[in-house]
Amino acid sequence: MKRKFKLKIKGESPRSLLLAFILAKLNFDIYLYDFFINSNPNNDYQIYKFSNNLKNLLIYFDIWNEFKYISYGFTSLCLKDNLVSEKLLLRIEDFHEEYLNTLGWTAKYSDVKNFLINKLTDFDNVYFISKNQSIVESLIFDFEFDFNSSHQIFKSRKYPLSISKGLDEQLLIFNVYLRGNIEKRLYEINTADGLIILTPIKKNLYQIIWHNASSYIRESSLSSKSFFLDNLTTLMPNELKIDEIIGNINYLNVNKISSIYKIKNKSIYFNENNIKSNIVSDLDFDLIIKNILQIN
Repeated sequence: MKRKFKLKIKGESPRSLLLAFILAKLNFDIYLYDFFINSNPNNDYQIYKFSNNLKNLLIYFDIWNEFKYISYGFTSLCLKDNLVSEKLLLRIEDFHEEYLNTLGWTAKYSDVKNFLINKLTDFDNVYFISKNQSIVESLIFDFEFDFNSSHQIFKSRKYPLSISKGLDEQLLIFNVYLRGNIEKRLYEINTADGLIILTPIKKNLYQIIWHNASSYIRESSLSSKSFFLDNLTTLMPNELKIDEIIGNINYLNVNKISSIYKIKNKSIYFNENNIKSNIVSDLDFDLIIKNILQIN
């Protein structure tokens, strides 16, 4: 009989739980550590973006019919550069796959986590490990996956002073109600005041992630929502009108140079901050999962 792999997954996020679910379905023994490390209701603004490749994985593992009810599909992608007045619009019909009805999907972090937690508790090969359990000392793992973005492995490289000054990037993250005839379009807008990504969450509700916002924009976000909203409105495409900002304007610092993940011996370290803030790498996390599934 083939020996079961013992896999350690550290850090709580939709990605770590999704990986745990898929590997548990493949009959590996899964040990989840730091399970409640990110259980903070103030982080509920976070949005998980994924592609149709991941949807196909969820279909394969027979949970898509449930998962789709917490997901929202977007059907077009608009890339706009205000600096040179150029615009590129990609629709479903621009792709060869005639069966596609979405380009990608979004879901709230909290919804994904709650869904996967309920699934994982049904497995008899998934173990939630607390710091007080004596089993921790005796376990030897075949592979370890660390989803704590603050791990020192991402900070070990030394850069010249001229480069290191620009390593950290502050993101502004907030939700808005929009009016317009576009409900399922994702936008990336390059402006003189930074890159703005608009992600549809549901009808007329978008999340905005503002990269490299100028000090003038950051200061206005702290002083007056209405003044900040006026500045933002001038940067929006003509087809969109912002009604209001919903909830708080959140701030997240990320390292612009650190990679999405690093491999060291039999451990894989994921830089969660970089995955959260970069739409391309976020959508391609399912490709990382496919590579992980090659272990034997």
